[in-house]
Amino acid sequence: VEDITRRRQAEKALRTSEMRFRNMAELLPVAVWESDQDVKLTYMNSTGLAMFALAEWDIENGVNGFDLLEKSTREKGRGVLKRLRDGERIPQEEYTARRSDGSIFPAIVYVEAIRGGEGAFEGLRGVIIDNTVQKEVERRKERMNRELEQLVAERTEELGYKARELADKARELELANTELRELDQMKSALLSSVSH
Repeated sequence: VEDITRRRQAEKALRTSEMRFRNMAELLPVAVWESDQDVKLTYMNSTGLAMFALAEWDIENGVNGFDLLEKSTREKGRGVLKRLRDGERIPQEEYTARRSDGSIFPAIVYVEAIRGGEGAFEGLRGVIIDNTVQKEVERRKERMNRELEQLVAERTEELGYKARELADKARELELANTELRELDQMKSALLSSVSH
C-alpha cells in the first residue's frame, strides 16, 4: 500500500512538473520544442507552431525536425545532431528555416541532447528564434554604411575640387600681389626720378 501511495505521489509530481514546463513554454515568444532520437518532434509550443505554420495535429502525425530546415542547411543540422549524440555541447547555430508553406526565414537554434538515466541519447530539446528582424536591421545598417561611405567619398571629392580651386585662386592672388608690388615699385621709382 505504501509503495502504491509513493508511486501515485511521484506520478502526480511528474504530471505537475510537466504541466509547469508546458505552461512556461507557452509563455515564451520563441519556439520551444522537443524531439525523439530520430528528430521526430514530440512537442512544440504555440509560438513555434505559428512560426512554422504548423498545427498540433502536424506534430501528432509526425514532423521531422530536419523538415523545418531549408534543404541547403539540413546537412549542417545532421552534423550538429551527430556532435550532440557524441556528447558535445553546442551553444547556438544559425540556419535557414522553412515553414510548412515553403517560405524561409533566418533562425538561431539553441539545442541540447536529452539523455536518459545512464546517459543514453533519447532526443533533443531546443529553442528557435526567428532572426528575420535582426537580419533586416543588419542589412539596413550595411546599406546605410555603404550610402554614408558613398556620401563621404562624394563630399571628399567635392572638397578636394574646392581646395584645388582655392589653391588656384590663392596662386592667382599671389601673382597679382607680386605684380602689384612690382608696379608699385616702378611707380615709386618713376615718381622719385621725376621729382629730382
